[in-house]
Amino acid sequence: MGLLSYFLLCGHQGNHGRYVRGGVKAVIQCKLSSKPKPAGNVADQQIIAGRVCARADPAAVASPSPFTQSARQLAASAGVLLLLHSEIDVL
Repeated sequence: MGLLSYFLLCGHQGNHGRYVRGGVKAVIQCKLSSKPKPAGNVADQQIIAGRVCARADPAAVASPSPFTQSARQLAASAGVLLLLHSEIDVL
């Protein structure tokens, strides 16, 4: 992940991982389902809580599946990035 300092947090307060780059602290929630179904609001809710706990910004949810319309609406109103797993490096 280039200059990113990345480490796992074992799901601490909704954060599956976080990184720090240039003084910016970001948190990420990774969703991986054995069934190909859209990711819903739960991941958004968890990362919003995790962002507050970690005092981080930005916050993102990564999933191999698309997101539900409700998840996209919540993410937009809370400023959460929704990414495909292949897009994690854009953080």
